Amino acid sequence: VFLTAVAGQGTDLAGYNMQLEFAEPRHVPRYVALTFTALAIPRFVAPLVAGLIADTVGFRVLFALAVVNAVVAAAFLFRMRDPRHS
Repeated sequence: VFLTAVAGQGTDLAGYNMQLEFAEPRHVPRYVALTFTALAIPRFVAPLVAGLIADTVGFRVLFALAVVNAVVAAAFLFRMRDPRHS
């Protein structure tokens, strides 16, 4: 649990730094507010859905879905352009 919390905070920190890179300085507060708002529902619903999946089909399927999700997220991340070098 501790490592999950640390990883989550690291991801949040990286995400906020990405916002600073992509947004014009005058739009940064809007981007941060939009991010907090957009992530509130998934952060609330995800544990509930994960629990339902684990209860219904088991942990192996749940972890397989987590791996697929991580691979897709990494693919999107590596395809992003660096705004400093555009």
